[in-house]
Amino acid sequence: FNAILEDAVFVAREDSLMPALVTPYSGDGWADRKLSIYPQITAQTIGETEDLSTPTVFGKSSLATLTPIEIGAQTIMTDREMETDPQNARANAARELGGAISDKIETDLVTLFSSFSANAVGTAGSSFYLHQVASQIAKLRNAKARGPFNVVLHPYHWYDVWVEIGKPST
Repeated sequence: FNAILEDAVFVAREDSLMPALVTPYSGDGWADRKLSIYPQITAQTIGETEDLSTPTVFGKSSLATLTPIEIGAQTIMTDREMETDPQNARANAARELGGAISDKIETDLVTLFSSFSANAVGTAGSSFYLHQVASQIAKLRNAKARGPFNVVLHPYHWYDVWVEIGKPST
């Protein structure tokens, strides 16, 4: 049992892309995590004897709340099956359990994409163009967001990219 669990956790970590692309927040227990943000400060031009006016109150305001969840997966496997299966049922079960957890994490995080406030990002099933990435990077830079930025593409979109760059052979 311990070997199956350890291998499943390993597979879940190795197969997951999205957790590496988002900011991790830690905490103990099941309490909600409150995320806050500092206000943007604007500099102003002043003369030699002028005093600054309208200072920004530098205190955090609420941005979002994260609620921890628990996920799980299980399978039934007998000792006899593990001892007699020529394809290594224990390793296969660990891989499948880890893959199921990885898929759940990926799906849950990608589902949140629609809640981001961006314009002209395309729609499901539409063609993908590189200028869409450039447009979003420009918007992020204009909003003074600091990178690095990551782009997540559906596997079908890689074909659109290949066609757009002229179908290179290498």
